[in-house]
Amino acid sequence: MDIIKILLIEDNPAHARLIRKLLSSVKPTISDPPTYELHHAERTERALAYLKTIRFDIILLDLFLPDSKNLEAFDRISKVAPNIPIIIISGYSDEQLAIKAMQLGAQDYLTKDDSLVSSILTRAVRYAIERNRLRAQVEKQTAALAASETRRRAIIERNPDGIIIVNKHGTVKFVNPAAEIILNSNKNDLLGQPFSLPRSKGGTAELSVKRKSGDPASIELRFVESEWEGEPVFQVSLRDITIHEEVKAEMRQRTDELMVQNIALDEFAHTMAHQIQGLLSQIIGYASYIDMHYRHANNDEINHANDRIIQSGHKMNNVINELLLLASIRGENIPIVPINMKRIVEEVKKRLRFQIEDNHATIQEPDDWPDVMGHDPWIEEALFNYMNNALKYGGYPPHLEIGSDLKPDGMVTIWVKDNGQGIAEEDISRIFKPHTRLHQMRVRGEGLGLSIVYRIIQRCGGQVGVDSEVDQGSKFWFTLPQAPSKPTHPNK
Repeated sequence: MDIIKILLIEDNPAHARLIRKLLSSVKPTISDPPTYELHHAERTERALAYLKTIRFDIILLDLFLPDSKNLEAFDRISKVAPNIPIIIISGYSDEQLAIKAMQLGAQDYLTKDDSLVSSILTRAVRYAIERNRLRAQVEKQTAALAASETRRRAIIERNPDGIIIVNKHGTVKFVNPAAEIILNSNKNDLLGQPFSLPRSKGGTAELSVKRKSGDPASIELRFVESEWEGEPVFQVSLRDITIHEEVKAEMRQRTDELMVQNIALDEFAHTMAHQIQGLLSQIIGYASYIDMHYRHANNDEINHANDRIIQSGHKMNNVINELLLLASIRGENIPIVPINMKRIVEEVKKRLRFQIEDNHATIQEPDDWPDVMGHDPWIEEALFNYMNNALKYGGYPPHLEIGSDLKPDGMVTIWVKDNGQGIAEEDISRIFKPHTRLHQMRVRGEGLGLSIVYRIIQRCGGQVGVDSEVDQGSKFWFTLPQAPSKPTHPNK
């Protein structure tokens, strides 16, 4: 049950008794009616003393008191208790006085005559308290909103990005200092002026302005719908992106220059490679001629040196071919088409048949292979590198296992497993880098094969890797997208 504390300021004892009687004779109209606690003051000074010690819910005030006349008591009481609702109760039906009291903030005005009954009085009390509560709530919310707007304005004022507030009619309502600098304009020249918002996708656009120096500047605009001082607006953020545009332009120019240089370098490399290959062919040819016609001289030292010339010449020729392939992988535009992996495996085995026979190697493979997406010559070269390494660096006699696995993401893993001594964990991360020669390998290579595999598979949309432990052999693999269920195979 609520207790409503009422301060009655009334100099007439009979009228005071009437008010007390009316409040005590209220017939309940709700399930849990309030209780009225009445405090009576006959003078304004006594009422002011009460207000210092008791928190009242409402004040019932007679305008005509011995120490106050007309609205004097109301003025003094309302200044001391501005948040407590006041109902004027007077024995005089002075309508003009009632209007004046209401204008000054009184919640209601009642006359002490036969028309004043308990229901009217209590209803006026309840309504006055509720109106005052709602007013206080509105004032609190308004103050909070004003404080929020003040904080927002302060944040926008200090924001390093330029910010402009534009209303729905396209009129500038606010400009922060950063926007003045970016737009090279005084806010007084911008406020109230039209500001055209480009309707671009994503709420962004670009604007070209001139700096004070006369140099052009590129400004990025970002605008979002917002509210400003209770009005729907667009909040426009401005950022000077001139330096970004200059950097991008410089990067484009540098990229174009590098592309031209790369093309020239590739052309030079191909020209030099063909010239060197021509010279190597002559060296190998002369060495082969010597071997054919003078080996019967039985000079072991000359024969050995001649064999080294021929071997080194072939090896150098292979290195040049690998370098040319590496360059073509980087720059050549190739079609990615379905590939018959079974045919690729057979072609690689044909290329390696002499190594397989000379090393008494065995190869274990499945009967069926899935079709994959890639570039036929490149994928053959990748598998050739894996199997060639397995024959050279595996155990003796070499035993190779080759196969494939279909992954849930639609990729196919092609793998080659050897029976070699394996690779140390600290070396695995370097193995696909160019010119890497691992100390575990029995045969010295040029270190280009695996880097070629890496480039090939990367260009075809796959990944490369190796699973290996020392003394457990190595399993080299690469992934490629699986081909559609019924591809056409131009390479069959």
